[in-house]
Amino acid sequence: MEYEILTDGRLRIYCDPEEQRTIEPTASDAFLYEGECLEKLLENSELEWMPEGVTGDLTSAPMLGITAERLLAEPLPPSFGEVLTNSTHSSSVIARWAFMSYQVRSYVDDLAQTGECFWEGGYAGGRLPS
Repeated sequence: MEYEILTDGRLRIYCDPEEQRTIEPTASDAFLYEGECLEKLLENSELEWMPEGVTGDLTSAPMLGITAERLLAEPLPPSFGEVLTNSTHSSSVIARWAFMSYQVRSYVDDLAQTGECFWEGGYAGGRLPS
């Protein structure tokens, strides 16, 4: 599984046809399987799950983000929120994406059916990655 950040800011997660055949549409244990489905992608990328409430967004949608660690004395970069990591450091949420169709279907279903899913969001301040 791989991802790309599109020019409109959305996050596209996709897989090849062979991997697509191994993805099972969600069932009664959908929440657990959703996490497992993206586990390898998250282990090998800068993306990470964003806990609900960290970004200030009023949604329960599954959310992925990119954080940047900084010293508390450093200026705050454009961000969607802060996660305090210890008494001298924090992590700024510099990008975040949510799967906004979560109330009607799972991103796992999209991956199983089409081999891709799209998450709404982008970088803080509207910048695109270089």
